[in-house]
Amino acid sequence: MEKGGTHMSKTAGKPYKGVVVIDVSDISDSLVFLDKEARVGLQAEKTGIEDVRTELDASMTSIGSDAGIPQEPYSRVVSLSEVIDKIRAHRRDMNLLAEVLTETEMKYVHERECALGIIVDTVRSVAHRTDDPALTGAFEKTIAYRGQSAKKAARTRKKNAALEAGEAPEEGTSDEGQTTTTAQAAGTTSASKGATSTPSNGTVASSVTNGTATNGQSH
Repeated sequence: MEKGGTHMSKTAGKPYKGVVVIDVSDISDSLVFLDKEARVGLQAEKTGIEDVRTELDASMTSIGSDAGIPQEPYSRVVSLSEVIDKIRAHRRDMNLLAEVLTETEMKYVHERECALGIIVDTVRSVAHRTDDPALTGAFEKTIAYRGQSAKKAARTRKKNAALEAGEAPEEGTSDEGQTTTTAQAAGTTSASKGATSTPSNGTVASSVTNGTATNGQSH
């Protein structure tokens, strides 16, 4: 039986007990899209902002008016900080939910692949015992689908063997379907992570890329 049989069909995981619904209606009037051009030149938060907020709360209350420091920008700082705090609280929940959705998807994709492997193994075994090639024909796409894993593993073994032997790189097709040399394939790595949540009744569709939450809505 191929790797991924019944003994690998279940993957242990710790149950998720966190937030499953993210409602941002408390800041819905503040939510905006920024075009690429609008993001140019935006100032970022610097180290020590919490100390600044504490200082302003004390100083503006005690001596701000007497010193002639306008109240309007201070009030603006306070109101904006409240919105920022809410945004960050929602993003913490959203990032965690995106993470658990991604990992849960990985678990169930793996378990589905294992179940497909069992079907393919059984079809091949029965076809061999009964000498019935029509049986494999009835499952042609399923068998071909599972065969991709074996072909990918064979390509990887061939690449590794060539590198260990110091042989000249061969032109071939990478696992992503692009033509590369063995040396190029060995020297190139890429990774991506993402997850989406479905909007429902006031919740916001979102995606997380490289740890950063962004709206999943196009604009």
